[in-house]
Amino acid sequence: MTILKGKILTCLAAFAIAQEAQKAGASSGSFPCPGCSQPLAWSAAPGNGHLWGQCKTENCVRFMQ
Repeated sequence: MTILKGKILTCLAAFAIAQEAQKAGASSGSFPCPGCSQPLAWSAAPGNGHLWGQCKTENCVRFMQ
């Protein structure tokens, strides 16, 4: 597996965790990053519900819907 493919899969896993938390009623939070286990903070935009997230570890996981 290429490094890029691994990062994409890790990012998708993190996004899915944030999406499930959002479906459960949360608008922000944090969870252990699937890539490095450090805290990953996420939030949902109030207007359109799009998700944003970033791992505490530099150059690890970051996403924006």
